[in-house]
Amino acid sequence: MSKSDVEIEYVDKVANAWANFIEFQKTPHLKTILSLKHKILFLLSGNQGGKTANAAFSYVCRILGIHPVEEKNRLSKNIRCLSSSLPESADADEQDNTQYLELKKLIPYEMILKDITNRSRTMTLSSPVHGKAYIEFVSTKQELQDTGKVQRCSLWADEEPPRPYWDESRMRLHARGGDTVLSLTPINGLTWTYDDLYQRASYMWGSDAIVKA
Repeated sequence: MSKSDVEIEYVDKVANAWANFIEFQKTPHLKTILSLKHKILFLLSGNQGGKTANAAFSYVCRILGIHPVEEKNRLSKNIRCLSSSLPESADADEQDNTQYLELKKLIPYEMILKDITNRSRTMTLSSPVHGKAYIEFVSTKQELQDTGKVQRCSLWADEEPPRPYWDESRMRLHARGGDTVLSLTPINGLTWTYDDLYQRASYMWGSDAIVKA
């Protein structure tokens, strides 16, 4: 294989690695999410509504330092992903953690310095903002005391967590003035999030389909 063939192959590999991120659909939902400066974003949608993918895209933008809200770029060095299950494997075919799946679709391979393992559920990424950025995956099935100890810049909770896990994770944000994203499909309705988040929202946005319903 000639030098030019190797270079072409490398360019194709890099282009393919970035393709999902570059071609990600910029819906009105996503554009709104990227414009908001609020410390808590509560993303409600129906099943397959794109809320998890949109949240993942916004976090990749933050790690790359290209989020439209500059403060979000600063709050991207240490991110906690909280859900009902841990990512068990780097293999997408053996994975049911949707946060990890959506992030892996969008993060170019050359940014991943260290993927999750059975011993560590933390991804280490290269970041033009911080040098290195870390995404930690935590499950509500873990013992609560095992999820503490370390300060974080941002919390992304997927689906409504038990209140103690929410409170514990939010405590990890205080030192750095961190923010929170909660993506949720209310199949079984809302419990504590209805009174404490939905009813107290300072701003609400709905798609045309919702507004006209």
